[in-house]
Amino acid sequence: MSDPPTLETELDRARDLRVSDLADAIESIGFECTRCGACCKGHTADDGEREPHTATVFPDEVRRVADTAADDDTREGLTTLLQGVGAAQRSEPQPVGAVGLARSVRDPEVKHGLGYLLTVAKAIGRERGAAAEE
Repeated sequence: MSDPPTLETELDRARDLRVSDLADAIESIGFECTRCGACCKGHTADDGEREPHTATVFPDEVRRVADTAADDDTREGLTTLLQGVGAAQRSEPQPVGAVGLARSVRDPEVKHGLGYLLTVAKAIGRERGAAAEE
């Protein structure tokens, strides 16, 4: 039995791959490929520096994310979170100490936000716990 290839050997092998061979492999597992080589072999950025590859995704991962995102509740929840992040970024939040934190929990908007975040945390815990038991 031979020794497994070293990382250096595998990297050299990857660098020697032809874009057309990679494109054929990508298409054979169900993806479309423009055959540019940028996502799988890297590309040259505007500043002339070589950027590393930018995509390593497998079809089952994409399907799982797409299935999750197709759920109306998930999509609405993510929209709510993203809108909240955008609003917070625009408002230039100030540092808050322990007293400020205690005062802020009287604010109805903060109460709603904390309730939402706690519900998200509970759902994540439930999902993670179920996954750990499998």
